[in-house]
Amino acid sequence: MAAERLDLGLLPLWRGPQERPGATPLPFVLGVEAGVVRLALPPAELARITAAYAGDGYGFITSPPGSSSWGDRLGEWYLEVLARRLGSLAGQRVVEIGSGTLYVAERLVERLGAARVTACDPALRQTPRSPAIAVERAYFGTVDLPPADLVVSLNTLEHVPDLGPHLRAIRRLLRPGGRLFLVVPDCSRGLAAGDVGICVHEHLSYFTPDSLLATLAANGLETTWHDSREDTIFAVARPAKPVAGRPDDRRPAALLARFGRALAANLARARQLLQTLERPLACHGCSVHLSNLFGLLGLEHDPSITLFDGDERKVGRYLPTFDRPIRSARDPSYRRMASVVVAAMTYYREIAEGLGREHGIPPARIHPILPSGGPGDD
Repeated sequence: MAAERLDLGLLPLWRGPQERPGATPLPFVLGVEAGVVRLALPPAELARITAAYAGDGYGFITSPPGSSSWGDRLGEWYLEVLARRLGSLAGQRVVEIGSGTLYVAERLVERLGAARVTACDPALRQTPRSPAIAVERAYFGTVDLPPADLVVSLNTLEHVPDLGPHLRAIRRLLRPGGRLFLVVPDCSRGLAAGDVGICVHEHLSYFTPDSLLATLAANGLETTWHDSREDTIFAVARPAKPVAGRPDDRRPAALLARFGRALAANLARARQLLQTLERPLACHGCSVHLSNLFGLLGLEHDPSITLFDGDERKVGRYLPTFDRPIRSARDPSYRRMASVVVAAMTYYREIAEGLGREHGIPPARIHPILPSGGPGDD
C-alpha cells in the first residue's frame, strides 16, 4: 500500500559534528508533494531551519570543497564531471548557487577559463582573491544577478523550500543557449533500503532521478544528460517549454511506504547487531545516519563503543547523540577493536578495504549497519 505521509517522530537536528554532545530533537515527517518525497513540516518550522544558513555560526552538514580533504575530494569529483560534460568555459559568465566556499569558483576561472563567476550563498564568508569572482552573501532569488551562460548548483536544490520558483528563477537567469549543471543526493537507494541516514532536517527534498527530471521539466528545464553514482545525481539541463500536467505521486508514495517498512526492519536488525557483536566495538562513519540511529536506539552512553571517521574535520568533535569524541580512522587504537560496524553505506566497500590495509582488520570483523553492503545492493 502506498503512503503519502510517514511520521518518524523526533529525530536529532543534524548540523554536523559538534563541540560537545547534546541533541536537539525535532519532528521529522515525510510526505509526497508534486511528485517528490519532501519534508512535511509546518512552514514556520521549515523557515526556521533554512534561516539558519545566513547565521554567523552556521556549520555545514557536509564539508564543502576547500574546508577539508573530504570536501576537496567531492569538489574535484564535481569539477571533473563538469569539465568532461561541458568543456571549456572560456568567455562565459557563471553563477554558482549555494557555493559554501570559493573553491569551485576559483577553479572554474583558473582551469576552465570562465570570464566571471558570481558565488551566491548567505553562508559564504570568504573574500575573492580574483577580480573575476564576485560574492553575493544572500539567498538565491533575493538579489539581482547578472545573466548567466552557466548556473552551477552543487548539493543545494535539496535545501530549497519552494522548488518551482527557485527553478524558474534559474531558467530566467540563463542566457539563450545557457545551461544548468546540477548535483543533488540520489535518495533512490536510501528510500528503498530504509536508510535513516538520508533523514536530514535541512534536506527538504528527497530526489530520485525520475522525480528530479520531472521536476526540472515541469519548471521549464529540459535535461540533456544525467547520471547517478555513489548516491549522487548529476544533471545538465537547458531552458525549454515547461511540461504541462499533474505530477504522478504514485511512485514516490510507494517508495515512501517501502522506506517505512524497511526502516522498521533495519532498526530491529541494528539493535540486535549492536547488542551481540564482540566488544570493544568501532562504529565507522560519524554522519547523520549514526546520529539518527543512536538517537532512535538510545545508545548515547555505551562505554564499549568508539566512534571513528576518515574526515579529519570531525576528529575530536561529537555526534549529537553520543557522549564520547570522534577519533581518526588512522588512530592506532583502531587495531584494538574486536568488531567494526560501518554506518557510511555509500562507501562501505572502500572503508572495509581501507581498514584491512591500514589496520589489518579482516572482512569477517567488519559489518554493514544495513543489510546491503553498499549502494545498489538492495
